[in-house]
Amino acid sequence: MYFEVMNEPYGYSADQWKTICKQWLQHYPDVPRARILIGGSGYCQFVNAVASDSAFNGCFFSQHAYAFWFPSVNTVENWKGLADFVVNPYQSRTILTEFGVAMTTGIDYSQPANGDGRIAFLRAMSQVRFISHGG
Repeated sequence: MYFEVMNEPYGYSADQWKTICKQWLQHYPDVPRARILIGGSGYCQFVNAVASDSAFNGCFFSQHAYAFWFPSVNTVENWKGLADFVVNPYQSRTILTEFGVAMTTGIDYSQPANGDGRIAFLRAMSQVRFISHGG
């Protein structure tokens, strides 16, 4: 079982969010760090904004990703590069806890992307390795 401090801490600056997480860790010192998920700032988008803080050593990070956040990204390689960028160098401690594309639009996701960012996104997210082990 994992404990997530908060899902999508939108509305807090990165510093405010880190303060909230530090307070949570202090309030629950008996929860093993390897069972704690700390979301990236925003909609759990920006792991790097919090992961560099040594106060979170031993914790895991929660990353969300949706195709509509970056509509101009339209190749599998570019999506994979963006995914790597938003979590590195914390990729081995980051879990992709939400991702998705619209499924009721008639798009055939089994086809090559051919410039369709939604297809490229789904293919890339299924290939990116966000975490090296399951905790």
